Amino acid sequence: MEKTSDKREYRRVVAVLQKPDGKTYDYLSREQTVHIRTAKKWLGDYIKNGIKGLKIMENHGGPKPRITDEDRDAILSVLLMNPIFLEDLFGFLASAMCA
Repeated sequence: MEKTSDKREYRRVVAVLQKPDGKTYDYLSREQTVHIRTAKKWLGDYIKNGIKGLKIMENHGGPKPRITDEDRDAILSVLLMNPIFLEDLFGFLASAMCA
């Protein structure tokens, strides 16, 4: 078994190991101080994906950026190279904050 220093992963493993001992989801959720649905999800993830299901995912599936990194860099380079655009942007932001 792979070692982990992530306390969140450790808590998931502890919950999975306690379930075969007859512990209820209510007990597991109170023991790990999580909602009962979270304890059920951990066990479901383990059943479905094995130990990989207990890993903390880096990308939690949040909203994707609307612009790419390349587009962002291009926009920033134009703003920084043309002080007029930068002044307009700060003026717009200042007026938006005061409204």
